[in-house]
Amino acid sequence: MEQVLVFNVKELKKLGISNRDELWLESDEVLIEIFENDILPNAFYMDRDKAEKDPSFKQVIPYCIVTKDDEVFAYKRSKKGGEKRLHEMWSIGVGGHINPCDGIDPHVAFGMAVQRELTEELSFSDPELMEKAEYEITGLIYDKSDSVGKVHFGVIVEVDVPKELKVWSNSKELDDYLWADIETLLATEEIEDAFTRQFQIVKNAPKIHLENWSEAIFQKFLEQAMKYMNEEG
Repeated sequence: MEQVLVFNVKELKKLGISNRDELWLESDEVLIEIFENDILPNAFYMDRDKAEKDPSFKQVIPYCIVTKDDEVFAYKRSKKGGEKRLHEMWSIGVGGHINPCDGIDPHVAFGMAVQRELTEELSFSDPELMEKAEYEITGLIYDKSDSVGKVHFGVIVEVDVPKELKVWSNSKELDDYLWADIETLLATEEIEDAFTRQFQIVKNAPKIHLENWSEAIFQKFLEQAMKYMNEEG
């Protein structure tokens, strides 16, 4: 039986998350440090079947956003994926559950899970060049508005790969993919429409539907970009 890394819901109080918060997304460095130093060390493994049904535990999910120059890697989840609730949804986050094979120490396990998920789901033209990729935890996300979000806690990891590196899908769980121009996406208020237009340039695709985490993260980026432009103006 699969085991996954979780922490008790009571730990969310350390981040200031209240029961009223439907969707919580933060990029504050202080809160990220609190998670890394005060919450992650208290994480432990439990059976996934139990964790999926019990919202008093939050499954830790590394959510890796792969970027290259001014583009972000986006993909469509296939019907062969393990999480049926996300089938045929588009995502900008590569990642998954942390398992005992990744390590006993939660910090070590987190780092190993990031590497494992990237190599399981993506292929790289030059593995040695991939070693030059830069990794940074840039945010935290928790969304109890749907059945998936209420039992998971996302740790957003930005993975910036060298521009010479070619990256493509390597998993039956990823149905399709594209590199989307970040500036164009952020210039459009309706994120799903922006993704759809970029994808249709290459293929005749129907409207793209983003999973909640991906849509929320891009909306946050949009708000931050608009704030920065207003301050500069």
